[in-house]
Amino acid sequence: GSLIETIENPLRQGIQFYKTNIVKCVPLNTEKGKIRYPFEHEMEKCFPNFEYEIEVLSPTVVFLLGKQTASFVIKKLGVR
Repeated sequence: GSLIETIENPLRQGIQFYKTNIVKCVPLNTEKGKIRYPFEHEMEKCFPNFEYEIEVLSPTVVFLLGKQTASFVIKKLGVR
């Protein structure tokens, strides 16, 4: 959170940010009761919502929260 705030704060004027880990639910590790990274099948299920929100909101910057999320989106969009 603080790293993203450090990036956002100087740019807040005129730039719309969108932060996501793709899934809308809070994925929990049931054994430890802590938040975990979303699984690929969870991101796959939620990806159409992500695409819709990006289309509607038209953010200037999208923060993909976590390596798994970023790798998933890059793969889905065919970015190298």
